[in-house]
Amino acid sequence: GQLTDLMAIVRAVPSGAAQPRRALDAAGTIKLDLTATGTLDRPGLDADLAVASSRVTVSHLPPMTSTSLRATYHDGAFAIEHFESEWQQAHIVASGHLPARLLDAYLPRTYLATLAASSTPAELTARVDPMTPAVLAPFVPESMLGQIDGRLAASLSIEADALSIERTRGELRLDRAEITLGGLPIGQQRPTRIALERGRARIVDWEWAGAGTAIALGGSMTLTTDPAFDLA
Repeated sequence: GQLTDLMAIVRAVPSGAAQPRRALDAAGTIKLDLTATGTLDRPGLDADLAVASSRVTVSHLPPMTSTSLRATYHDGAFAIEHFESEWQQAHIVASGHLPARLLDAYLPRTYLATLAASSTPAELTARVDPMTPAVLAPFVPESMLGQIDGRLAASLSIEADALSIERTRGELRLDRAEITLGGLPIGQQRPTRIALERGRARIVDWEWAGAGTAIALGGSMTLTTDPAFDLA
């Protein structure tokens, strides 16, 4: 089917929230194969989802294009087998795994009772390559954007045993960073690494240099709605 038809149904359903639903639009093809067995109060569910050639727009931001997704739900776990998209000249690839038991606050207890016990954490891996100053265009003035040039490649790997930032751990890594600010080249001496653990982002390795100046950073920041910085 078509994602436009699905979005029309989504928009017709009341959100039930005090705040209006954020504007979301999508176009492309979608295929969903769903198998349900058992009884209504104790169902067994399996699903395969494929989205292709889609264009996704959130609020006023530029759209994600050439978006494709292959995902499954089998044996009580969601799996993103492959996600790929383009946004502001950035190429994004991701995959992940989410056991349904981590959604116990949102699922009926009768359905949770049908799931096997599992200690497998949720996992997400993602890579953006390349990433250029175009990703800043929706957020910074054009005059400032004109002073920035370069290309980055970044990768993210995280896992969590609960849907909480305090229970999330992993690493964000800049595999490549070649930047020019106001005509001055700046680059990292080795891959920049930031550890994510217990609700904090901690700098593991950050050493950059440019125009005869070396910049080494350490410290951390909290990953909360009111972040606090401790940099050195």
